Amino acid sequence: MKKNIIIYFCVLLLNIYGCSDKYAPPENLSADVYNLGMEILSVVDELLDMTITVDSAVAEVENLYIKFDYFDELNGWEFSLQVKSSILKSTLTSFRFKVNYIIRWGYDPTPETGATYDDILEGRNKLAEALKQPLRKK
Repeated sequence: MKKNIIIYFCVLLLNIYGCSDKYAPPENLSADVYNLGMEILSVVDELLDMTITVDSAVAEVENLYIKFDYFDELNGWEFSLQVKSSILKSTLTSFRFKVNYIIRWGYDPTPETGATYDDILEGRNKLAEALKQPLRKK
């Protein structure tokens, strides 16, 4: 009897956790496009956590973004994910320019313009939302 209860409990846990779609790609994204989006999201998170440099983040995101060209056709949702990734890539590039200028010259020539941490966070959260991942706060 105890053996049957333990087996039943294990099967129940497998059903609850094994069949959860928490980390599965949304229905409208192929697994390859989803994984590519997750890789980009991971790089941006590393930048926001300050475990990689801006230059490294930009290089990695640019290399990952190129992989969108390998897909023959993207459906509307996948194309939307590509656009969000492109905007995020541009934001990172703008932020890199601003940071490198400040490092080199000691001041920000355009404090009212250019990408900021908040812009990167906003772009990251838009990508995360499309991937059905948790949003990040400041």
